[in-house]
Amino acid sequence: MAWRESNYKPRVVGGTRNCCWGLFQIYYEVHKSWLPTVGVNAPEDLLDARTNARAAYRIYQRSGSWRPWGG
Repeated sequence: MAWRESNYKPRVVGGTRNCCWGLFQIYYEVHKSWLPTVGVNAPEDLLDARTNARAAYRIYQRSGSWRPWGG
């Protein structure tokens, strides 16, 4: 999924209106209420590859699938 979202580039900011951050292109505004539980207190925190992967894994766990990425 990280390849599809960012070509493994951890500092990518993309999506509509630059809404999605890092390796897994996490939509900060959608998830910001719980992201502090994985160490994300600002969108820029998602530019750290390890933090982004941890957040992506939590999103995967919460949804039970790759659905949040359109998969």
